[in-house]
Amino acid sequence: QIIELPAWLDATLDGNSVLFSGTPGLEEVGPHPIVLEASDDNSSTRAIFTVNVGLPGYLPVVEQAASE
Repeated sequence: QIIELPAWLDATLDGNSVLFSGTPGLEEVGPHPIVLEASDDNSSTRAIFTVNVGLPGYLPVVEQAASE
C-alpha cells in the first residue's frame, strides 16, 4: 500500500514489486518523502524513502531514511 507519494511520481504495484516513474519539474527541486506499507494477517511494516530532486543535469538521489 502506498501511504505517501509526491504528486509528480507514479507508482505501480505488481505483486511484490513497486515501479516508480515520473518527471519532476523545477518547482519540485528538493526532498520528497515516499512511504510504503506492507501487511498480512499477522503484522505490518513501513518503509520510508526520500527522493531528492536536484537541478537539471544532475542525477536524482534516493535515500532510505527508515523502516518501521
